[in-house]
Amino acid sequence: MEELRNWLTSWAMPAVSQLGGVIFKAWFHNEVMQQWGGVYLVEDMSVFSRLPTQDGNTGPLRSAPDGIIWGALQGAVTGTAGTVGLMNVVNGDAGARVFMPSQLEGFNSAAS
Repeated sequence: MEELRNWLTSWAMPAVSQLGGVIFKAWFHNEVMQQWGGVYLVEDMSVFSRLPTQDGNTGPLRSAPDGIIWGALQGAVTGTAGTVGLMNVVNGDAGARVFMPSQLEGFNSAAS
């Protein structure tokens, strides 16, 4: 997982931030299940034919995604912490944390 984090901060984030047509990209991981993935918000689908590569790969896993789901954004909010709060989570600042559904009391995973 450390290799993925290093690749993300040293190469992927700077490369994707310069890619025209990308509005937002978030990377996610689950260390327990050994899963790594991302969510894109793009202006149009042509972005995916122009994704930056390194040694012919889009990431250090050297494998194509094993699942892709397409959808049209129907709404979005930032909450009271806004984008600053999002970046606090990314940077590990100010005690910001990401919780798994199983860690939230009363969370109904079937409803999400």
